[in-house]
Amino acid sequence: MGKYLSEVKNFLIEKPAPTYGECVSFLLGFGSAAGYSSGRKDLLLLGIDVNALKFARKADLEVKRESKVAALSHVIRLTTDFASKYDKFAIVQGNTVITFGKSFEDLEQSRGEMFAVIRAIEIAAATFANKGMFGQKIEITTDAKWICSRSGKASVINDLERKTGHIIHIKWIPGVENPADYYTRIVGYQAVISPTIEIIEESEESNAA
Repeated sequence: MGKYLSEVKNFLIEKPAPTYGECVSFLLGFGSAAGYSSGRKDLLLLGIDVNALKFARKADLEVKRESKVAALSHVIRLTTDFASKYDKFAIVQGNTVITFGKSFEDLEQSRGEMFAVIRAIEIAAATFANKGMFGQKIEITTDAKWICSRSGKASVINDLERKTGHIIHIKWIPGVENPADYYTRIVGYQAVISPTIEIIEESEESNAA
């Protein structure tokens, strides 16, 4: 039988249908990775699959998130790129350059790609804030496909979504089609010109389609 079966039984008496969060809090009480693992196995013996609860919770959060997205009325769409060879990033909106220049941090390629995406999110969030608009949508397009996963090093996007209060979408574009690429290879720089950033009302966009 399981090492922590007695504790698990008492837990289930108090919480006959525990949530994922409640299970995690309970398992963390064993004070070690080994205790967490043993307790999780004991829960499974008694019919509570913590992994299944985790995936169900993730699916539920995604449904709620998509419902929130559907209710949003405005979006800022920006495209980013970074070239470690020149230590340059660029952010454009359509064919309009928003800003480009050196990072001055001598970043390797993946860190530079994330630097550009974060900078674009900050610019979009600031643009909304200047208009007194909150809880809107920010859509960033990048040729760094790994950032679209929003996991591992890319999980910082989830943190920024919570911090800014805006829904953030990350989309992928092939490098050869990225309009920001040109500005990572030319001499010079351009500071952000806020009036050039377009805020799109999605209801109007839908009607135009």
